[in-house]
Amino acid sequence: MTEVDVIDDNFILTVEPPNDIFAEFVHHVATTEGWAFQLNDYEIWKNCYPRHWLFMVQETGSEKYVASISLAKSKLRDGSSLYTVAFFYCLVEYRNKGFGKLLFDKIQTIYGDHNCSLFGVGSMWKWYEKRYGFSHLQPYFHSAAVIQCKDLELQTSAQQFRIELANVRIEDIEENIDKLIKYDKKLCEMEREQVIKQWLMAPGVCSKIALNVDDDCVGFAAVREVSLNRLNISPLYADSPQIATKLLHTILSNFDFLPFHTISTVFPSVNSSVLELLRPFCDGKVTISEFCRSQFTQQLFTVDEMKIFGIRHCAHGYV
Repeated sequence: MTEVDVIDDNFILTVEPPNDIFAEFVHHVATTEGWAFQLNDYEIWKNCYPRHWLFMVQETGSEKYVASISLAKSKLRDGSSLYTVAFFYCLVEYRNKGFGKLLFDKIQTIYGDHNCSLFGVGSMWKWYEKRYGFSHLQPYFHSAAVIQCKDLELQTSAQQFRIELANVRIEDIEENIDKLIKYDKKLCEMEREQVIKQWLMAPGVCSKIALNVDDDCVGFAAVREVSLNRLNISPLYADSPQIATKLLHTILSNFDFLPFHTISTVFPSVNSSVLELLRPFCDGKVTISEFCRSQFTQQLFTVDEMKIFGIRHCAHGYV
């Protein structure tokens, strides 16, 4: 049920608004910022994290919502908590009116002195650092790689790579989910079994796992259909660029990507092999740009960047 707090005569603060309002904002953030979400992400947030809050500013007496912020609480493997922030957005015509500060002040009363993390997009990382103490920053940015789907050339990539990986096979994830979760625990401190399962098995997602001769997971990947008729590689984890390439090539070979406009991934910029991995898929027609920065309030987590060819998502995670 949606809860309501009065801000002033013109606006109210709502908690957990209806799904159709989230869908409306998914369109807003895509068209103005380029952010990539699925409509069912909200259900994953609500059902798979120990606690979740979606706060939105709404005009009093109307169905118009103007700003949003999402906060999730996760349990870490050592038993402590990590809070994560996402979906911090305001309609363009309502910016510079104090709604961002109001929303962030609200979630700060919840996460308090606990460690909290987010991805600061563009120059916003400076605002988060200065205003709210997200001062523990990764020493690098995360980059976004974007390929036009019309430029994908799978036959060319298969010939150019000539990957000899007889000791690695690609399988569906359903019967190998426990192996996949075990691998994920090596990469992320968060207890996120339910999140990963729901994420990889959601509608509009094609996921695969890489297994070695000992039947152990050595990587997994997903390509998701997201807003504005785009595709997002999220995640792409692997022990080597060759395994990552085989995962991505297998997924795209079984995916009708031609109706989509672009395919993209967000990755640690220090992993220079990502660009070399992607180029043969598109004859080098890939655009790389600085996108965001991972930052925390209390403690920075180490990441095995050389195994991260695409993060799961900028929302509610750090890897």
